[in-house]
Amino acid sequence: WNVSELTVLLAQMVISVPMAWIRRLEFFKWTNVVANGTVLAALVIILLFSLRGLAQHGPADDIDLVGSGWLLFVGTSVFCFECINFVIPMYAEHENKETFVP
Repeated sequence: WNVSELTVLLAQMVISVPMAWIRRLEFFKWTNVVANGTVLAALVIILLFSLRGLAQHGPADDIDLVGSGWLLFVGTSVFCFECINFVIPMYAEHENKETFVP
């Protein structure tokens, strides 16, 4: 695919900006389910392709268990999963929803 970076950024803005205008967190329950399902599907696909590669070729000799960029990977993973998954249950249990500030 030959898509410019500007096109990708504009497509992301078309989705992100209207969602940023939503102030009631209960509307994000379904988008959160879709996002979690997409992440789960991606993890399953990566796992299946990795297992197939290991079964066909075996492990490589020059693979480090912990590479130079592992902290960036772990930080990005934690950031992606911690945000809305913790906010929605807190909002659901909050007594006065008008005063809830995420």
